[in-house]
Amino acid sequence: MARLQPDQKEQCVITASKHQNLALPSYRHLMSEVDEENCHALAAFACLLTASAFASTTLPGTLLFSRSPHHGEMPEWIFFLRGGFELIFESKEWIEKGPMAQLLRRAQPPIDLSLNPDDIHLAALQPLFNPSGDSDEVDEDLETCQTTWVLLRETFAMPFAPCQTVGVKAAIYIWVDTVPQAFFRLLREKKGEALVLLAYMCVMLKRGACYWYMAGHAENILSSIDDIIEEHFRPWLEWPRQKVQVMDDVM
Repeated sequence: MARLQPDQKEQCVITASKHQNLALPSYRHLMSEVDEENCHALAAFACLLTASAFASTTLPGTLLFSRSPHHGEMPEWIFFLRGGFELIFESKEWIEKGPMAQLLRRAQPPIDLSLNPDDIHLAALQPLFNPSGDSDEVDEDLETCQTTWVLLRETFAMPFAPCQTVGVKAAIYIWVDTVPQAFFRLLREKKGEALVLLAYMCVMLKRGACYWYMAGHAENILSSIDDIIEEHFRPWLEWPRQKVQVMDDVM
């Protein structure tokens, strides 16, 4: 409603927040008592929480760089999304028989990366994650980034699968749900490799801008990355910048 009636945005946001705050205590209580009857309503509410938290995060830098005082290292919308998926898959045998069954959709492995016409750009990131020097020590941060990079390539390929069981929005959510927890710490620490991966995810976010609560986030995040990334990482941002701008012109 706030998007359709901008002049009433403030009142809509206040009303939505009020309703959400009224429902949250019951949601949190029932999360420890999930059963065959309430799992569908809880899954639906988890989706609404994610969209609401996503939409309310509108300032540059707050979508993935902020940290919630109540949810540790993760911004609120990520906390809700990951918690929602945990609920859904723990209740899979019930969810798959009900109206929220589509939330269980996943691309069947192995995912054919060649289906993504842009995979050449993502594959070119591999040198970023090669350890420097002759040390035999394992760099856990680089390993986290490499795992996230593999998941990112799969995320880009999912919507191009022949049966297209996973769309752009679902692919984005799956990536956020499956990346290592440590990746969010690396973002807060402004580690260059993690910021580059996030910049590439902005291309997917831009593709998801047809969903009202995702609109504008790709540009905001890229702007934030531009402000904080170290100079020697900037050449890696050329493709996502170009891609987001081109899609912006088309939209």
